[in-house]
Amino acid sequence: MDIDKKEITQILMSFFQEEMAWEIMQCNPELSEDIKLATIKEIFDKYCSPKKRVIGNLETRSWGYDGVYNYNPANEKITSITIDGVSAMVETIHTEPFDEHFRFVMKKTKQGWRIDSKKAFSSWKQKWENAII
Repeated sequence: MDIDKKEITQILMSFFQEEMAWEIMQCNPELSEDIKLATIKEIFDKYCSPKKRVIGNLETRSWGYDGVYNYNPANEKITSITIDGVSAMVETIHTEPFDEHFRFVMKKTKQGWRIDSKKAFSSWKQKWENAII
């Protein structure tokens, strides 16, 4: 595996881990909404490209529940990484509660590889559709 693919894998799996930790925070009623929002903003600043998100935003995020989180490194399998210059396409399978196929587009920035967008494969429509990161 070349150095870019290793970095992309590490960044994506770290993002999944931090997102899952944030999802777990959502179940804690003792934490203020300000703390929860500040935490997800830190995660996005660290792992995502800086741009306005057309699909989804930090204030209207969804999350999973105990044992079935939207992001869980134990349930995420990277199936392919294709790099084209400063862009990369990473396909994954999220295996719980059922198999879901995702495509993450990543951009190489001065800070390294960052998640730019996410798509989900619709088996009903047989095409990739925009999804909330």
